[in-house]
Amino acid sequence: MTPSAPKPIWAYTYQIVPPQPAAKLKHLKVLLEAEHAEAARRSDKWEGRLVADDRITHLLVLAESADLDREVNRRIESELRSLDARFSVTVPLAVVPVAPSPPAEPDDNGQ
Repeated sequence: MTPSAPKPIWAYTYQIVPPQPAAKLKHLKVLLEAEHAEAARRSDKWEGRLVADDRITHLLVLAESADLDREVNRRIESELRSLDARFSVTVPLAVVPVAPSPPAEPDDNGQ
């Protein structure tokens, strides 16, 4: 029996302009933490992280589904609209986990 290929994890990003101060993102951080805990309870993979710089705030999401029409996405977008911030979402990109390589077999010379 051959092992099945690893399932991809999907990565996508919300790009929020202008950059938001940490105090304004407090409710969004709580929402992200709650969704991560709920996903763990369901044995799903989902995590969101905020990354800010001088020009933009990014919300990086890693999930086991590429579906952007999920309840969590609607909650995130609702929270972003409440901040009066412009945002866009990138297309999900598959990130395939790399399986460990099997140990190399010795060649004819024993190496």
